[in-house]
Amino acid sequence: MPKLIPLLFLAVLTGCSQFPGVYQIPVEQGNQLSQTDIDALEIGMTREQVRFLVGTPVLVNRLENDRWIYVRRQSIGDEMTASEKLEIRFADGKVSEITQSQ
Repeated sequence: MPKLIPLLFLAVLTGCSQFPGVYQIPVEQGNQLSQTDIDALEIGMTREQVRFLVGTPVLVNRLENDRWIYVRRQSIGDEMTASEKLEIRFADGKVSEITQSQ
């Protein structure tokens, strides 16, 4: 009987983790960029201007330093609810390409 109690307790705990009434917090990760800031980006801006406008990127490719990637993800529990990516490429220290995907 004493060995049965820990197993019963463990079964109850694992059963509660997937209970449908449990509130799961939305988790935001990455850069929180507004569409106004993204629209203000222009070809020809310097790195300093981009950093001032939209902040420091989450990912900078160390092998290809001319590419900055801004990523935002939102998840609730194990489910990904939103994902956005903004990629800025530089040529000669100035913005040469801006790509946004969702």
